[in-house]
Amino acid sequence: MSIETKHLVITEAKPKPKTKVWNVHNKHTKELLGQVLWYAPFRQYCFDDGIIYAESCLNDLGKFLHDQMALRKVEKTERLEKIRT
Repeated sequence: MSIETKHLVITEAKPKPKTKVWNVHNKHTKELLGQVLWYAPFRQYCFDDGIIYAESCLNDLGKFLHDQMALRKVEKTERLEKIRT
């Protein structure tokens, strides 16, 4: 099984006895970014690239990135308006 997104290719790796593991690759460079696997201490699937990220952590990071891009657009508009006046 393989799932492709705009930037990722996710393929099922060798399953463990009770859970599944997926490899996450960069779609363009084919580089292995990490794995999605069951992390027992959190009792949920997490992303592991050497550091364990739960879904809520990745959502928080995504929101931070979104907010920073919105702020950048506002700041850019303000700079352009200052230049014009």
